Amino acid sequence: MHFQIVLVFIIAWIEEISSSFIQPAFPFNLTFGGDCSCAFAIEPVCALKGNVEYTYINECVLQCAIQLNKKPTQLLYKGTCCRAATCTQFDAPVCDMNGDMYSSTCEFELSQCIAHRLHGTHIGLDTQAPKCQCVRQCGREWEPVCDTNGKTHANLCTFLNYRCFHKMQLKENIEIDYLGTCCDDMCIATHHHSQIFCDSEGSTHRDLCSFYKAQCRLERRTNGERKLKISRIGRCPDGENEKTNALEKLLKSILFSNEL
Repeated sequence: MHFQIVLVFIIAWIEEISSSFIQPAFPFNLTFGGDCSCAFAIEPVCALKGNVEYTYINECVLQCAIQLNKKPTQLLYKGTCCRAATCTQFDAPVCDMNGDMYSSTCEFELSQCIAHRLHGTHIGLDTQAPKCQCVRQCGREWEPVCDTNGKTHANLCTFLNYRCFHKMQLKENIEIDYLGTCCDDMCIATHHHSQIFCDSEGSTHRDLCSFYKAQCRLERRTNGERKLKISRIGRCPDGENEKTNALEKLLKSILFSNEL
C-alpha cells in the first residue's frame, strides 16, 4: 500500500515540479531545488490544480510544490485522492441512506470515499429508498434507442433507468425520440471548405454531414414514410426571395408574351 502511495506521489512530483531539482536530504528529508524541504513522512493529501486532482505524500510537499510552481492549487482533504471506477450504461442507478440518488455504483462509491475523507462518515446504500423505486435491472441486449437529448441507450431498459435518475434526482424529463442509435453519432462535421446544401424541406445545411443527420432523423421519426433529399446546392431561398423570384418569372412571362 505504501509503495502505491509513493508511486502516485512520484507521478505528482513529475507533473508539478518537472523543472526543479529534487534530491533526498539525509536522513529522511526531501529538498526541492532550494530552501524548501520536508520530512519523508507518508501522510498523503489530495489537492486540486485546475480540473485535475493530485495526491501528494504529505502537506509539506504540497506547500513546496505550490511555492515552486506558483500555480493555484487547493487542498481538498487528507488521504489519497478518491478515484471513480468505470461503469457502463448497463449499471443501474443506486440510492444512499440519506435519500440521494446516483447514476451508478461508481458514482456512489466516489461520493462515499469523499464523504469519508472530508467528514469521517460512512454512507451506506438503501435499495428501498423512494427515489429508487423506478430502477430496473437490465440485460445487456443491444437494441438501441435515442432520447430527446441526443443520447444513445443500449436498450429500452437502460433508457428507463436513465430517465428514472434524471426525473427523481435532477427533476428533468427525458423521452425517447426514435428507435435506433442517435443520428448525431453518424458523422462529425468539420465545416472546413464545406459545400452548403438546401434540402427538400426548405432547410439549409452547412455541410453534407449536417444533411445526413437531418435525413436520418426525419426517416426514423416517421418510420421511413418521409425521406429528405438535396434539392439544390447553396442556401435555400427565404420566403421573400421565393416571392420575388416568382414575381420576376411572372413579369418575364408577361413581357415575353407582349413581345410576341
